[in-house]
Amino acid sequence: MAQTSLAIAEQLNDFKTDRRFLYFQHNNSLFKNLNLFFSSELDLFKKINNEAKNEWQLTSIYASLRYRVKKNLSLSGSYDNRRNIIYYESYQTFIDQLLAQETRQGLRFQINYTAFSRIFTNVSAFYRFQGDNPQPTKNYIANININRILRNSTNLSLSGNLLESYYFKGTILGLRLNDNFFKGKLNAELQYRNVNYTFNNTETGLKQHIAGINLTFQLLKKTSVICSYEGTYEPLKVWHRYFITISQRIKNDK
Repeated sequence: MAQTSLAIAEQLNDFKTDRRFLYFQHNNSLFKNLNLFFSSELDLFKKINNEAKNEWQLTSIYASLRYRVKKNLSLSGSYDNRRNIIYYESYQTFIDQLLAQETRQGLRFQINYTAFSRIFTNVSAFYRFQGDNPQPTKNYIANININRILRNSTNLSLSGNLLESYYFKGTILGLRLNDNFFKGKLNAELQYRNVNYTFNNTETGLKQHIAGINLTFQLLKKTSVICSYEGTYEPLKVWHRYFITISQRIKNDK
């Protein structure tokens, strides 16, 4: 099967053209278990020094291939190339700066593997290139999701993120534990992240412990309340954040 979409859009600000562009998307099963996705944006309008022009400029290309090796293992790779999107009426004071910034390019490789029926793993590597900088920004991510660890409703997620660029290097380690009680009337989630960054131009790094809890109460069939807390702990500073969210559905989905 193959599916292709083509669209043209014009955004106005005070009845003046802000952006006009063409969008193309294609999704295709090349072979059994091999899928191709491609999308692109082509800007059709420019306005420099109050002079409007109908010029074409390719502003975005994204392509990905995904191959399903077997039922519990899949591989994917993608390429992303994009320029700054400019809204000529909204960003009038920033146009020169946006035009000067270079194209950003990125490569991503990903492996999804389900070891057992309750354990799902995901490993990915991302490289981003920008301008003439020869050293790419590197990002390595690993996630492990474990379902039904204590009860059928208890889920645990572990994550690790390694970032490296020409001016900093850092790691983010995290875990999330969630469960529900009283037949789904109460959902509880605990979160923790450890942030450790070092910067090349200074001896002072960034070390943080971030902990949080979310409690969701289903008071009535259409009414729920979410109470959240998040604390960020540094060696010399501490931040506390509290949130209360009330959700009221007008119509209940069947």
